Amino acid sequence: MPLRVVPLTAADDGGGRYLRKCPACGGTAGLDPEVVTGFHPGNFALSAVVTDALYQRLPEKPGAWTTPGRGRRLLAFSDNRQDAGFFASYLQRTNQDILLRWAVMRAFVDSPGMQRLNRLTSNVYDLLSYTRSFVDRNGAVFDNDDDFQDFLRGRLAAEFCLPTGRRTSLEALGLVRVGLDPDKLAQAAASLGTKLPAALQPHAAALLEALVETVRRARCITRPNNVSLEDAFRPSSHEHRKIYGKRGGRNHYDTVGEL
Repeated sequence: MPLRVVPLTAADDGGGRYLRKCPACGGTAGLDPEVVTGFHPGNFALSAVVTDALYQRLPEKPGAWTTPGRGRRLLAFSDNRQDAGFFASYLQRTNQDILLRWAVMRAFVDSPGMQRLNRLTSNVYDLLSYTRSFVDRNGAVFDNDDDFQDFLRGRLAAEFCLPTGRRTSLEALGLVRVGLDPDKLAQAAASLGTKLPAALQPHAAALLEALVETVRRARCITRPNNVSLEDAFRPSSHEHRKIYGKRGGRNHYDTVGEL
């Protein structure tokens, strides 16, 4: 492996020498003194993994099949009031994400091949309908099957219509690929090809697929059936990310009539 010597920049106050710019990509550290910093996953992530493994091994309470966690109870402590307040919602959110992605993968194993959103929603619902791990916008467990199915449809749309910065989605991990209907793509590409220069006409399908991919990742999509534009499908302690995004502190919906 070749090594390269990179010069360091002296601090203005003479307190040390720092690597302020990455020699490979040119990235800077922003307000930090050095671009090379330590890596820490955070206390929440470590605690959530241990808590989730412990919680699953707690005995169920007899006759509590319809209650959250089937009657399991777990009390977590923290020496920080803010961390204690955030941990429960963080654990709830990450557990829902993992459970939903497991159900998606199981749905494709049970029914190989392409699945549209509504069919995938139905298959995921069949796998998760017995659980009591998902809560509505008020923090209450879903007690209506139709509402729960609409919730899953919105969560799935959010899962596959994410910005390119997400690194933990099923698509980003290479486990699921989102594609276009081949017949409709060919029809649209034939129409687009007549508008392109002769040199680009053979690549009309690839060009159109790339454009639609950009549109999808920006969430400029048709609103899924029975999914409210006000639902926050990935709430966190710091933000409520809408399925259609947020801009300037206000809800901003990027939708089109048909796609």
